[in-house]
Amino acid sequence: PVEALHVELEVDERGLRKVFAMASWPGLYRDEQGQLIDVRPLEGRPSYDRLMLRPESELVRLLLAAYERQLQVLEGQTGRGGPQHDAQVAELRRQLRDVRSRANFALTFFAGGSRSGGNSCAAGATAVVTKS
Repeated sequence: PVEALHVELEVDERGLRKVFAMASWPGLYRDEQGQLIDVRPLEGRPSYDRLMLRPESELVRLLLAAYERQLQVLEGQTGRGGPQHDAQVAELRRQLRDVRSRANFALTFFAGGSRSGGNSCAAGATAVVTKS
């Protein structure tokens, strides 16, 4: 357990450094400095590179699903009433409306499921254009 981390050797007889497992994240560990150690198999694990291979329309749908699930969890928390909780729910609803609006616009253009060339904007992304 994490509570006993301070009593363990920094490096064991096999040369392995001490780490603690991340709760609810099989294969992820942290060392004493907070450095993340990921020992999950490369194939199939989430990564930026793998995410960017997905079609734009799927990314937009994933973003919408994430916001909807986050709102569902927040609304389902009992015993957390009060002004701060209500403000969080209201803010998340506002953000979800904004993302839905942007997603509807983006999905109009990306309905075919193909990624557009270059950097594109969709569902919450902002583009900055500068003169060269």
